[in-house]
This record gives sequence, C-alpha cells and structure tokens, in this order.
Amino acid sequence: MDVYPDTFALVQYHVYDEAQTPFGNERWLFYDAHYTPTTIFDGIDRVVGAVSDYNQQYNIYRVSHFLPQRAVPTDVTIAIGGAFLGGQTYRVSTQVGIEPGGSAKTMRIYVVQVLDHWPYTKPYHRNGFKQAAAPADVTLAPGQTVTLDREFTFDDESWDDPQNIKIIAWAQAPNAAFPVVVYQAATRTWPIESLPGDWDADGVRDELDNCPYKPNWNQMDKDGDGVGDVCDKCPDDPDPVQIDSDEDSFGDACDNCPLLHSLDQTDNDADGVGNACDSCPDVPAPAGVDAFGRPRGCVDVDCDVDLTDAGLFAACLGGPGAAAPGTCDPQFFGRADVTGDSDVDLADLAVFQLNFTGPLVSPATYVGVAYCLSCHTAQHTPWVGTKHAAAFNTLIASGDQNNPLCFPCHTVGYGEPSGFVSAAATPQLANVQCENCHGPGSNHVMDPIAFRLVRRLDSAFCGVCHQSCHGLCGENHHPQFEQWSGSAHASALGTRPGCSQCAG
Repeated sequence: MDVYPDTFALVQYHVYDEAQTPFGNERWLFYDAHYTPTTIFDGIDRVVGAVSDYNQQYNIYRVSHFLPQRAVPTDVTIAIGGAFLGGQTYRVSTQVGIEPGGSAKTMRIYVVQVLDHWPYTKPYHRNGFKQAAAPADVTLAPGQTVTLDREFTFDDESWDDPQNIKIIAWAQAPNAAFPVVVYQAATRTWPIESLPGDWDADGVRDELDNCPYKPNWNQMDKDGDGVGDVCDKCPDDPDPVQIDSDEDSFGDACDNCPLLHSLDQTDNDADGVGNACDSCPDVPAPAGVDAFGRPRGCVDVDCDVDLTDAGLFAACLGGPGAAAPGTCDPQFFGRADVTGDSDVDLADLAVFQLNFTGPLVSPATYVGVAYCLSCHTAQHTPWVGTKHAAAFNTLIASGDQNNPLCFPCHTVGYGEPSGFVSAAATPQLANVQCENCHGPGSNHVMDPIAFRLVRRLDSAFCGVCHQSCHGLCGENHHPQFEQWSGSAHASALGTRPGCSQCAG
C-alpha cells in the first residue's frame, strides 16, 4: 500500500473474531476461503497462508501475485468523489466507465469504507473493513460511463481519526462465486469531499496544484522541483521527472540502490551504496567504491584493500597507456584499473593507497562458477549439461533477458548484495550456479577449510523456483513442487530432503 498507493487497493476483512462483520463473512464464503490468511488478487488469484518473515512475504506477494496481475490490461475506469452532507455523513459518487475501443460488459460495483491502521487490537491492520454500500450491477458499452451515489455515515471510531478514512470501489464480474475477475479498483483518501477543478479539495486548483491528487494546503516543495513534498519521491533532491526505475518508492535521484527494489535505505558505511546492494556494507572507502560497494582498489574477491591486493595490483602496474603486463591476470586488470582509463598507472595507485584498509573480516560475496571450477571439476562437468547451466539462455530465447521478475530463478543472488544485476554488469552470475544452493562463496575461495559452504537441497528450497509462479511465467511453467507436495512421495520422505533424493 505504501509503495504502490496509486495501483494497489486493499480491503482487509477480519472473520469470526471481534472485528468481524456480516459483509466480511460473506466475502469469506464468496471466495471459498478456509484458512487465514487467505489473500485474493484481482478476484482470481488466491493465496492461502503466509510465512513468518514479513519481508519474504512482501516479496512473494509483490513478485508472484501483484506485479503479474497489474500487468493485465483493463478497459474499465473508476473515479471516486464526495460531498459533505452534514454531521458524519458524506455522499460518495463513484463514476464507472469503459474506455472507447473497449468491450461491453456487465459489472457489479462495490463501494466500501475502510479505516487504515484498524482494528487496533490486531498486529496486522491496514485498511480494515468498516461498512459497505449495497452493490449495484451496471451494463456499459464502450465510451459509456455511469455515476453511482451512495451515502456513508462514519461511525464514531472512524470520525475520531478521519485522516484514516478511505473509500474503496471496485468493478467485478457479477458471478456468484470465486474465481471472479476484478476489472478495476480505486481508492479515495481523506478528504472524501471533492470540488470542481480541485480533485483533492485542498483549495488549490488542479492546474496550479503541485500535487493534485493528495491534499497539501501549504504546497510545500523543499527542493523546488515543482513536485509537492507529499507526493515527491525525493523531497530533498530536485527531480521533476520523478523516475523510480526499481519501483521501491524512492526516486532514482535519491535511491542508494537505484537498480534494486529495496525499502531499506540504510547505508552503514556512508559510501552512497545502500546496505541492500552493498557487497561490503561496513567498509568505508575515502577514494570511493564501485557499483557494488566494494572499495576501489580491492583487486581480489574480498572487501578489504590489503597486501594481497597490493601484490595483484603491482603485477598489473604498467604505466600510462600501457596494456596489461604479462604478469597480470586478465581477470584482475579491470579491478586494478580503478580510474577506468584502460591502463594501470600512478593515478590508480593513488586511489589504491587512499583506500588501503589492511586485513578485514569480509562478508561472503558472490563470485561465480569460474572460481569453483579449479577445485570442483568433478562437480562442474555434470552441471554444464544441466538446464540450470543454461537457465539464462531460456530468458534470452523468450525475450525476457531484461525482465527482473525472472532473475531470482535464472541468475545467482539477484536482489542480494553482490548478486546478479544485469547481463552487462554481472555476466559471471547468469544462470543457476553453485552459489544458488551453497550461498556466496568468496570467503570459501580464500580459505576453504575455515569457511565451509552449506548445502541447501531440501524440497522447500527448490520449490521457491520450481512452482507454477501464478501466471508470472506461464501456467504450469514449473509445477513440480506443488505436485510433489500433494503426492505420496512427500509424506513418504518425511523430513528428509525431497527433490535431492532423485535429482541428486
């Protein structure tokens, strides 16, 4: 709700507890729900249960359910306005239409009131359902619109904190039971009242309002970019275009992980690279860091700049305009060339010296299969012939090589510090490799005895990718885990690793 306020409308019903309502219980039965939580996306995508880690749950909901449903086009439009009638009563006007060129359809229109951050007695309370108007069926042709007026009298609990009041309307197929597609939805936040030419009723006409859809009577704009602070993705950094490439609610102008969807903007070492995408989040670097937060001058696979790096750097030092000396390992030349001018000279040495840290304990980072090959030839040879080894090629074949929704299951460490970013930036981390199951291996490369790797081969771990993915990549793309979970094999194996018994 906070990250996608304009495209995600939520109604949360509590059933069979102190916050239950008859309408909420009806919706529970309507969707044939049996367990809490049950979540329905767009009326057709039902998700039962949840995990204990709310960050993981957010990612599951966002990547596998919300984003795929949001990508489905619709020809239905909804706009909500209101008028104050006195006391605690408002008239809510919901305008529903079908775009020219769309298709005629009959729709059931629901209009409800929710109260954000309610019920207060529950640890989970966002947009808790309060009351509903009687639904109405409308039949519209392309280009037609209809306005439905409903009166809402807000109870005292809502009126005590009117800023929490929201009206949500949606248009749904008039079927009797799940699955029933939702064509479109809209949310009206407080103030409910709308005025002609002033959508948010803040006293500033839309054409002059620096945030026309969120009330801001004072028109505060700290950075002077013409976008009001209440809707500015970077209120302290001028950005009139408001680009947010990774859709995490932080605009590119102020996002310390601009290519990684991350709600956490913590930056422990203040190097400008957020912890979420910083391979070395606690290592300061006065002379700067690379795009992954590694100190410039760090030549090997760890996070410090020490005497080991000094030896590798010296082997590549050739002077201005010089190509890599024969003593320089080609894989280290690019890291030694910290200034990026295609040579390793005194300018690079100055950066190296300024960033010198000495030996530090480094967090494990992803290094790619090439570092595993020298010691694990016996394991590498059969891997090369698997589908895992060509997982990224399937994206290229389908035209999805730039689709970040596919990266978690077709690359190494996507969404994690030091993990895959793009085919251009991190080609060594394309495909499903050793570190997908064993975790980041840089420390193991440096000292295999002191830093042994884990082996994650249980069925639930494999099932993160080997599932239907709920339409994200086509139905039945990878249904193996879902089929296995309901089979006799799952119960026969008990708690022992499932897939690995057959897959190795």
